[in-house]
Amino acid sequence: RASRPGAMKRDTSWTSIEPPAIDAAAASASAVVVDVEGDGKVDGTPSNENHGAVENVRATSPRSAENSSSRPAGRLWETALHPDSVKARCDAFQGSSKGLPRYYDYRSWTQTTFMFVDRAPGNYGWAWALCVVVAAAWTAARKRWDALRSELYDLEEFERMYTLIFTTLGFMLVFRMARAAVRFWDCRAAWGAIIFKSYSLCDNAIVSIGPIAPSQAEELVRWCVAFGVGVKCVLRRERFPFDQVSGFLGRDEVEAMEADAKHYALYCARKMRRAATAALMAVEGEDKLVEMIKAQSPNNVAVESIRAMRTWKSDAREVTPELRYPTAHHPVRKMEPHLAAQLMQTMEMDIASLIDHCGTMERIKATRLPIAYVSHLRTILMGFVLCLPFVYEGYWGWGTIPAVAAIAFALLGIEGAATECENPFSPKRTNHLGMDGFCEATQREVMELLQWWRKEEGEE
Repeated sequence: RASRPGAMKRDTSWTSIEPPAIDAAAASASAVVVDVEGDGKVDGTPSNENHGAVENVRATSPRSAENSSSRPAGRLWETALHPDSVKARCDAFQGSSKGLPRYYDYRSWTQTTFMFVDRAPGNYGWAWALCVVVAAAWTAARKRWDALRSELYDLEEFERMYTLIFTTLGFMLVFRMARAAVRFWDCRAAWGAIIFKSYSLCDNAIVSIGPIAPSQAEELVRWCVAFGVGVKCVLRRERFPFDQVSGFLGRDEVEAMEADAKHYALYCARKMRRAATAALMAVEGEDKLVEMIKAQSPNNVAVESIRAMRTWKSDAREVTPELRYPTAHHPVRKMEPHLAAQLMQTMEMDIASLIDHCGTMERIKATRLPIAYVSHLRTILMGFVLCLPFVYEGYWGWGTIPAVAAIAFALLGIEGAATECENPFSPKRTNHLGMDGFCEATQREVMELLQWWRKEEGEE
């Protein structure tokens, strides 16, 4: 396309990662934060103000914007790796739960055979007690009254039928336990993917965005760490604990999140997207260009020009040819556009994957096994065990009571274990997922990344 006389050429200075020299005093006086969409503040916090599309282009001093965020002062590796912050997070995780489930020696038959509490007996205790009481009552009644020992009450002929019922019941119990195990493993796999994706996303942000936009890289890392804690709080329906992200987020940021969001994980994901977009889709010198667009164009044209500039990062005059502005004010891209697009796509896929794994666990928690199957299984199971003394008391005598107790413990225990593992999100059960431990593991890996980043920056 032929260039007009006096028109400036396309700026290709985006090939350098070094930003152009900007006068600090002038930048502090005229820096502009652009928010064309009008759906909230630039940092992701909702706003109750509604000034129109063009008036959402707000002039804000960088110093006041930094103070309003209430984020911890200093570089992220200084605040997150500070001994006080590390101790506060460690104490908070230990107080929230026991962390990962209790480890046991799977090779030790003694330890695994005689454990009791970890079997979750509370899930089937009353059913087991009812079966034992019925067995004891029937056995004692048969021994006490001779009338009950007549052929009318002799049910030994049902022994063969019991064998057939037990076969069917066995298949149903195996299916029930298998489905519960699949749900448990899907939740554990989702958490493993969240840990891996968080590490990958933070590493990508530090390596790729850190050299050109360190503040946005730190912002993404901070909210990525908070994402895991947010997932845990959503699944457990508890408040967001500030101490577990001490050094990463400020107390005001956590309070703002609790006030504005019901789903903490989605809030953190939105913050991460904001940071990635600000780093990869922003341009240097955008503030002065926005002022010129507003001054030279009607409101509707200005909105479209600003939106085009923020969306495609192209020369705004391709949308509004009549714009005139000096060469010195032409925006400079921070990264080569194709590389920025690829990196943005990669980060967006990682963030979407984090949300997807959170949704997987929410789906598992909200969707139980169909009530028809559970009800039918428990009806047959209880009927089978309760009728055992009526069929086998003639063979076992007083031994019916311990025999029924053992059989009930074996069969009802399978159903109790399936119930225990079906929704493994409680912080008070040994067999449930140690989500506090998973969040701690994510933070340890991110802290290692921050240590490497600090060494690369020459701070040590």
